[in-house]
Amino acid sequence: MPTAVLSDRTIVAVEGADAVPFLQGLVSNDVALATEGPVWAALLTPQGKWLADFFILGDGERLLLDCERAQAAFLVQHLSRFRLRSKVAVAEAAGLDVVAVWDEAAPEGPGGRDPRLPEAGWRVLRPAGSVTGDADAADYDRHRLRLGLPDGSRDLESGRTVLLEAGFDELHGVSWTKGCYMGQELTARIAEFHSAALDRAGILYYTGETFDDFYLGKGSTYPDLYGSIGILFEQARVRGHVQDTIHGPLTFGASIRNQVTTSFSTIT
Repeated sequence: MPTAVLSDRTIVAVEGADAVPFLQGLVSNDVALATEGPVWAALLTPQGKWLADFFILGDGERLLLDCERAQAAFLVQHLSRFRLRSKVAVAEAAGLDVVAVWDEAAPEGPGGRDPRLPEAGWRVLRPAGSVTGDADAADYDRHRLRLGLPDGSRDLESGRTVLLEAGFDELHGVSWTKGCYMGQELTARIAEFHSAALDRAGILYYTGETFDDFYLGKGSTYPDLYGSIGILFEQARVRGHVQDTIHGPLTFGASIRNQVTTSFSTIT
């Protein structure tokens, strides 16, 4: 089974009686689920832009954040600002390696299946230096790129990337039911504006995004690179004035209506 020690990853521990409620109010996903397996979540600015992402693993009264090594100091400092009277301590945890395993059954060690996609494999924590992988970081990179999985600051821009544009929804990195958290408002309102407008007009729409946002020629990517919010709408092509479809006749006029509806819901 391909096994790679991810040397560019490290662990930040959030420890204490209030660890779960403390982190629950700050990140994009449901921290309570970390007792069942790894939870992928993001930390956002108050404006809803990406700052960092990590995997959260439950470990008794502490939560272990599998994060980028280069962002560990920032995470400790940033999270510590919100402690106030919460009974938590935030610090880097030494002595653990993050290990990625894919294509085979569950490996030994605390962790679990990568929650983003079943094909992504497993992420486990092992004592530092105890694992000699038969694959390396480049092999894991090829694996995750084939699956379209983003890799933190290598693919996302701090203070600019919006989670919906980076695939966090379909990759199970966002909870829409757990309650409010830092930066959620902008992300949720964007989707609500469009769904409300389309619902009022009785227009059917697909709520999942299945295309990547890293191709610069894509309409929504260019504004993202400059700190704006870019959203791309696509619809079935109408060949002529009327076309028969499995959902009934599709007219050229209806396609124009769709464009106008979403244009106005973008600016309201």
